[in-house]
Amino acid sequence: MVVSVIIPVLNGETFISRTLRALDRQTYPPDSFEVIVVDNGSTDRTRERVAAHIKTPENRSEKTSGKNRAEKTSENSFEKKSPDGSDDPVNGPVDGPVDGSVNSPVDGPADGPDVKLIVNSGPRNPYLSRNLGASEAAGDLLVFLDATCTPDVRWLEEGVRLIEEGADLVGGHIRFTFSPALSLGEWYDSLTFVNIRQYIEESGSTSGGNLFVRREVWEATGPFPETMRSGGDTYWTRNAGRKGYQLRYGEKAAVSYPARGFRAVVRKSCRVGRGHVQAWHREGRSAQSVLAEIITTFSPPSLSGLKRLIGERGTPEMNRYALQLWCISWLCKVSMALGRAGAFFSVYFPDYIPDRFSFYGKSVEKKSVDSEGPERNRPERKNVNSEGPERKSTEIESPERENAERKSMGTSPLRLQKGTIAFLYYTYYPVTGGASVHGYNLARELSRLGYRLLKINGHPDGFTEKRHPAELWRVLRESDLVYVRMDYFPNLRNLAGLAALLSGKKVVVELNSPSDELHLHGRGRLFIRLVDRVASRLLKRADAVIAVSEGVKTYGETALGLTNIHVIENGGEVFSSEDLSPSAAVKQRVEDLRKKYRKLVVWAGTPNQLQSMEWLQQTILGTREK
Repeated sequence: MVVSVIIPVLNGETFISRTLRALDRQTYPPDSFEVIVVDNGSTDRTRERVAAHIKTPENRSEKTSGKNRAEKTSENSFEKKSPDGSDDPVNGPVDGPVDGSVNSPVDGPADGPDVKLIVNSGPRNPYLSRNLGASEAAGDLLVFLDATCTPDVRWLEEGVRLIEEGADLVGGHIRFTFSPALSLGEWYDSLTFVNIRQYIEESGSTSGGNLFVRREVWEATGPFPETMRSGGDTYWTRNAGRKGYQLRYGEKAAVSYPARGFRAVVRKSCRVGRGHVQAWHREGRSAQSVLAEIITTFSPPSLSGLKRLIGERGTPEMNRYALQLWCISWLCKVSMALGRAGAFFSVYFPDYIPDRFSFYGKSVEKKSVDSEGPERNRPERKNVNSEGPERKSTEIESPERENAERKSMGTSPLRLQKGTIAFLYYTYYPVTGGASVHGYNLARELSRLGYRLLKINGHPDGFTEKRHPAELWRVLRESDLVYVRMDYFPNLRNLAGLAALLSGKKVVVELNSPSDELHLHGRGRLFIRLVDRVASRLLKRADAVIAVSEGVKTYGETALGLTNIHVIENGGEVFSSEDLSPSAAVKQRVEDLRKKYRKLVVWAGTPNQLQSMEWLQQTILGTREK
């Protein structure tokens, strides 16, 4: 069987020679397979390294047999040096063998298979490069190999054997290797990613880094999706399985793969998250189900699940660092959730994506912002009402008028030109008490001052323009400032606030739930400390932080290190006496709780909110009697 090995590479001068030398040492007959290297736009010496392995009439000589080549491998598994003792000047630094893989050089390219070099002049995309290599391949069997993977000596022979036994596709085993300076990030990468056996058994898919595909399967299924940056290989193999083709796991068709460090694995998690959403969209999943998946991704991982992974894929030593690995796991989950969130809006609602957001190759456009005043050099912004004609924001025309407006607002942190505010708050209308009182009064006051407010939840009121939640990105795009009430729990409002903080917009955050509230939800001290650290970095990006009480302000200053934090008392104004009676729904809810539980704790809030103190006292007394 004629085989074509396709290797996409980008800036791989430090490892591409090792991969090609490993292919030189394969036990599979060298005249029965070719190697196609597709350069993805490298800017280093990758092409020179590959060119050193391309056969020319000058270096072509008699090929050795597969058996002799295997013997030569075992005899020469050492680091080759040039005569002056330095690393091989042609093939670059050489690593020692790892778990049967071949890393030592050979005496020239004549002993190996034919190597071709193709340059991809299009976008830098590994799936585009794989498709380009497949279009140039002459083999009956297409084998896709990552440039960072080092094949074992019998890798190709074992993969071909499974294909000849009847498999249509084979996902080869990927074994992780670690750097001398072993890091927790590498351990986490080895525990979590590219578990080929699990992929095949549970989802019927596999990675494209070590993949064997029959030519007829490739032609029937079509090329890899070139619009995806990650996850296109698993989507493609799953699609092939739906067409009835058999995917098998190749334990002995193994390659060695270097585990990634902490920063690289966090970036990879974000990229993988984007790929998930693109694949789900192609498979027809609804926006609601994908959004629910994104929100749950922000939740902390299971420590017991991590220990189970250590037992299955790790070493006993990893158990000593289970807590640190759990923290890395959660950070990677958050990174994946952010990647999913970005892809969600760009894939499901592309018309609402602001120009300043970047997900798939768009440049991020940052505006020059004066921290003491309005944005400078800013083009005229147009605000569009979904139910009316186009209109312009109200602009301050003179310094005198601007000073008058600022004076009318006192020392409030909301010092900006009259314009549009994305008002991301609780559902505050109809007013039911608690935070809704604060939101209602705040929206009323901002509207009175001449600001245009956009919201995405609750019922229509006389102070804001109600938009559909699917228009969230359009709301963010139209707004000059984002006012968001944030807490420490996963929901769409917090996700939108996070996106605004990372985008560079002007943002005012109303901090609702300090970490002591997490104690009430059963969170541990380490969890809360980690949340505080993340929250501190994010909230420092805000133009101002509003606390609802002096206690929360003190917490923000001491625990989170915030300096630009202000107090606006929760509840706003005192309501008139006719508004103090609780609604029938509230009374019924309390009555249901009284019947269900032996003890009842009632949080009364402050007298200026919508609780009837007389009724509340009767409720408490009634609870004591029971």
